[in-house]
Amino acid sequence: QGFVTVEPAAAPVPAMCDRTLFRRVVANLVENAVQAAQGAGRTAVDRISIEARAGRAVVAVADNGPGVAETDRQHIFDPYVTHREGGTGLGLAIVRKIVIDHGGDVSVGVSPSGGALFTVLLPIHAGGVRA
Repeated sequence: QGFVTVEPAAAPVPAMCDRTLFRRVVANLVENAVQAAQGAGRTAVDRISIEARAGRAVVAVADNGPGVAETDRQHIFDPYVTHREGGTGLGLAIVRKIVIDHGGDVSVGVSPSGGALFTVLLPIHAGGVRA
């Protein structure tokens, strides 16, 4: 169980992306956030924000879980890397592949609550779909 708050951009942010694949990216990031918070004995609270910044569409997923240790951030998107019992280590690798295939990038840092903050950057494109 958990709560998700979505903070949409003030104006549409057209990003060049496949709608179905991008839904998979967001769903995977939110699912990981919920599982991380629950694994730490917390009620999951996720915040998804969307904005345009420096010619890019920026989608950020922040959570209140235990976060990702700085030493683990370098490899968190590698296939078969997992810190969850029963995890396959493929979810974040798939996220990264989808984002890179769309000309973007994804990174992980620290959210304001101390949890994880995943930031997806995609090219803005006038003919793209609204992210």
